Amino acid sequence: MAMAGWSPELAMDAYLHTLQLCKQQEEHADDASDSSSSSSVVMEPRSMEYIAALAAGSQARLLLDVAPAAASPATAVALAVAAARTGGRVACVRDDPRSLDGVRRHLHRHGLAASADFHLARPSATEAAVVRQLRCVDFAVVDASLERCGGVLGAVDVNPRGAIVVVTNVFQEETTTRRSSGRVCSYGQVVGKKGRATVLPIGRHGIEVTRVGGGSSGAHLQPHKKVVSTPKRTFLVCDDGSPS
Repeated sequence: MAMAGWSPELAMDAYLHTLQLCKQQEEHADDASDSSSSSSVVMEPRSMEYIAALAAGSQARLLLDVAPAAASPATAVALAVAAARTGGRVACVRDDPRSLDGVRRHLHRHGLAASADFHLARPSATEAAVVRQLRCVDFAVVDASLERCGGVLGAVDVNPRGAIVVVTNVFQEETTTRRSSGRVCSYGQVVGKKGRATVLPIGRHGIEVTRVGGGSSGAHLQPHKKVVSTPKRTFLVCDDGSPS
């Protein structure tokens, strides 16, 4: 089943909900400013709001969140907000039981756990193996900080009628897996799927958004001419193949 198209109402509703959650988190952080608890800062407002609005507005029904153990639950919260509005479900995948339990507790605290499923990856069943069990994913978010990011992206079974794949933290200052273009992990470069890719200066290290399927059979991933990255902004310059 394909995503039902764009819904500005659902997008706005999800945006406002995540905005409210971020404000509540800021107030909580202020109240607990003297606390050493690492759970006091988990929200990433711009990234959360954008992802929640995009997923809800696209009316995604099967959503996927894959991140390393050290990642905050922010993306899981954003996707759960969207899933609660579309009547869908978000699959949260982590390779550490404490991290997965932290995501579960955080969603429960915000009344969002009912829209989520929790999957623990193990040495015998890696993140990619877990992801491969999910069929026709409408909206996937994969953190480029994952050690096996490429394998996870390649394992995502996107809905052929339309899907969106988001890669977070695509630019990072210190990494041994950095490619010559400066990007750590790109869906188009890893998978080579047809679609339209855009890199946005959102979050700490930028995000890549790729739309695949949805009837755009003639559209391919835009060939990247040059990628320019600064500490605060990331820009993608594409060559559309037209004669100069």
